[in-house]
Amino acid sequence: MGNFFANLNEKMQNFMAGRNGADKLARWTLGASVAVLLVNMFLPNVVLSMLSYALLFYCVYRMFSSNVAARRQENEKFEQFLGRFSRGRNGSSGGQGASGRPGGNADSGNVGASGRAPSAGQKLTFACEKCGQSLSVPKGRGTLKVTCPKCNHQQKVKS
Repeated sequence: MGNFFANLNEKMQNFMAGRNGADKLARWTLGASVAVLLVNMFLPNVVLSMLSYALLFYCVYRMFSSNVAARRQENEKFEQFLGRFSRGRNGSSGGQGASGRPGGNADSGNVGASGRAPSAGQKLTFACEKCGQSLSVPKGRGTLKVTCPKCNHQQKVKS
């Protein structure tokens, strides 16, 4: 039975290669969908039900979208929007994004383990060794293992 789950995990990783995944906007959309669904349980309304389904559909669409560049741009705008509110609460006005993750879901969790977003202009841009896709990582994080979202090739980069 353990082999079944290992194979399922591998197949799911292969399927999600080159797709957007669950970025911050998708997670917020899912949360909003659940919140509207809970309100709809106590105040039944067709409009709330349709809104909940629409938000859920949009969340799934974002996660399975293979147009990663467009989804990343949308996520960055959403994080900038959220950043306006978070800066007012903690008093900082630094150039860090609201997500605490560089570039949305950039490299499937291989980059950004410290949880800090880099300041503007502190990224190292390079090309994938296999397909030539333009990639970037934050500077000053040592040697990083980077996975290309286009071809799934892994390479080590010294930042």
